[in-house]
Amino acid sequence: MSDTYRITTDYMCCGVVVDDGIVIEAAPIMGWSVGKTLAAVSAWVVKKQGTIEVLEPLP
Repeated sequence: MSDTYRITTDYMCCGVVVDDGIVIEAAPIMGWSVGKTLAAVSAWVVKKQGTIEVLEPLP
């Protein structure tokens, strides 16, 4: 099952879709993250002093 995460930094807000710990879809600004692990993307977000949070699925 895939989860959607919202990434927010001081210059952007976007989403990535993660399946089994791997980014499978991303907003164009995060295109580099497709194929990377969620841990790697999270580390990048922390380095940029941003936030990453999982979004609840719509009912």
